[in-house]
Amino acid sequence: MREIKIHIQEKKVTVQEGRCISIPCSFNFSQYQNKNKTYGYWFQRKDKDKLVATNDCQKEIHSEAQGRFHLSGDLQKDNCSLSISGIQKWDGGKYWFQVEKGNLSKNFSHEIVSVHVEDLSSSKLLFTPKAQDHGTNLTCRVTFPETKGTTETTVQLRVASSLGLIFTLLRGALMAASFLLTYGFTWLYYTRQPLGREHPLAHWVEGAP
Repeated sequence: MREIKIHIQEKKVTVQEGRCISIPCSFNFSQYQNKNKTYGYWFQRKDKDKLVATNDCQKEIHSEAQGRFHLSGDLQKDNCSLSISGIQKWDGGKYWFQVEKGNLSKNFSHEIVSVHVEDLSSSKLLFTPKAQDHGTNLTCRVTFPETKGTTETTVQLRVASSLGLIFTLLRGALMAASFLLTYGFTWLYYTRQPLGREHPLAHWVEGAP
């Protein structure tokens, strides 16, 4: 028999909080032809490893992982892919897989998947505040449907300073326009003569006193 090996496509995964991920995984266990069902177990490495996903109903999954961690692959076809939904900060860490079939068991604790969880980057919100909104608080709240968890951030509006900047820019633009108009009219005055007027011509007459 060949040595039982596992293949994990991505061993370092980065995901934003609240999002979902899938970790493709496969192994070569089907070479052992027996009638026993194949069971798979994904663990999160802690001081005491936590079982986060399995198809073995006799095993208890850790409470933080229930309903969010799933063995999405078909173990009978050597697919041990893991999916996680509603990622939370505490989901960050290292994971490893174990497979069992009858009296056969293989621990892949040396093949580690590292999951790094980043803060959620929200979409931009564009609006036009009014002068009376100056000094008020604006709160953005995000709720994660999977876990019912909520995160929020608050900023204070500074509308007055924004309007002051606009007025300053407008004043500068008007001053520039005034300068250009003054310069333009001055140039026209000195380079063009009024209609109907000609420069006087000098005539020289031989023998004139």
